Amino acid sequence: MSLKKETPSDVMLHLAALRGDAMELRRVLDTGKVHVDCKDEDGTTPLILAAAGGHIHCVLELLDQGADINSRRNTGTTALFFAAQGGHLDVVRILLKARAKVDLPSLDGGTPLFVAAQGGYCKIIRELLDCGADVDACMKDGTTPLILAAAGGHIHCVLELLDQGADINSRRNTGTTALFFAAQGGHLDVVRILLKARAKVDLPSLDGGTPLFVAAQGGYCKIIRELLDCGADVDACMKDRASPAFIAAQNGHRTVLSLLILAHASMEIKRIDGASPLWIAAQMGHDHICKVLLQNGANIDTVRCDGATPLFKAAQKGHASVVTVLLKYRPNLGILPNGETALHAAAMFGHMTVVKQLIGAGSDVMLKNQDGLTAMELAHHENYTSISEYLRDRMRSVMRRNTSAMANLRISA
Repeated sequence: MSLKKETPSDVMLHLAALRGDAMELRRVLDTGKVHVDCKDEDGTTPLILAAAGGHIHCVLELLDQGADINSRRNTGTTALFFAAQGGHLDVVRILLKARAKVDLPSLDGGTPLFVAAQGGYCKIIRELLDCGADVDACMKDGTTPLILAAAGGHIHCVLELLDQGADINSRRNTGTTALFFAAQGGHLDVVRILLKARAKVDLPSLDGGTPLFVAAQGGYCKIIRELLDCGADVDACMKDRASPAFIAAQNGHRTVLSLLILAHASMEIKRIDGASPLWIAAQMGHDHICKVLLQNGANIDTVRCDGATPLFKAAQKGHASVVTVLLKYRPNLGILPNGETALHAAAMFGHMTVVKQLIGAGSDVMLKNQDGLTAMELAHHENYTSISEYLRDRMRSVMRRNTSAMANLRISA
C-alpha cells in the first residue's frame, strides 16, 4: 500500500497556472474537487498566476471556467495588474475584452497603468488608456504614471501619457515632479520632452531640491545646459542652503561646476552650517575642484560655523594634494576662529606629509592652540612619535635661531 500523500487539488491548480500548463489546469478543474477561484494565503488565484506569467491559454481556460476576473490579492492587486506589470500585452487585451476593471488599485494606490508606466510598456499603456484608465491617478504618496515613466527614462511612455493629457507638473507628496525624476536619473531625452511640453523648471521638492540641483548632484552636464537654457535658477538652494554649485563641488563634478560658473552661479553661498563650495571640496579631497573655485575668486579663508577653514579641514583629513593647491593662494596659517591652526590639525591626526607641507609654507611651530598646546604636544599625546619628534626638532631649530638672534642683538648693542 502506498503511503504517498496526495497533492491537494487547489495546490495542483495553482501549480498548473503558474507553469502555464493549460491541459493540467483543465484536468484538475474537470475533477470538480476545486473551485476555479481558490486562493492561497496571500489571496492569489489561479487566474492571477496565469496572467502574471503571461500564459494566454491558461487565462482563456480559467475565464471560460468562470474565474472572477477582478479577484484581488491581499495587496489589492488583480490579474490585470500583474499582466500589465509583466508586459504581457496579449493577456492585457484578453482581460480588458473580458471587462476587467481597469483602475482597481493596490493598497498603495497603484493601478495597472502605474506598473505599465514603470516597466516602459507603451502599448499596454495605450490599451489601458483606451479603456478608460485614469491618466492622472495618484498613488498614496502622490506618484503618477507620468512620474514613473519619466523616472524610468521611458521616452515613448512619456509621450503617450502627455498625448493623453497627463498633468506635466503633478507632484508627489515630497513635491517632486516628472522633470525632477528625469533630471535625477540622467534621462536627457525625457528632460527635453518635458521642457518642450512646458514643464515648470524650478518646482522644488519639500527639502528645496530642484531639477537643476539633482542634475548637478548626478553630474549630468547636458541636462544642466537644457535646464539653464529654459531659465532654471542657477542658485536655487535646498532648505539647508546647499546650492547646485555646492553639491557639484561636494561630488567632484568639475565640468558641472564650470557650467554653473559660466551661468554666473555664486561661489560663496554657504550651507546652513557655514560650509562653502570651497570648504566642502577641501573636506572631500577634490583638489581639482578647489583649483577651479580659487581660479574663479573663491575666498581662501572662508570659515564654517565651527571656525574651520578649507586649509584646516584638508589638513585634518590628510588631503595633501588639496593642501598643495590651497597653499598657492596664501591661506591663513595662524590661529583660526576655532582656536587651532592647520598644523595642529595635521599633527593631531597623524598626517606627516601635510605637517611638512605646512612647515615648508611657514607655519609657526611654536603656536599654541586654545588649550595651550603646541602641534608637537598634540602629536605626542596621540602617539604619533615620528611627527612629534619632527616637530620637536623644528622647535629646537627655531629656539636656536632665536637665541642666536638675541645674542647678535646684544653684541651690536
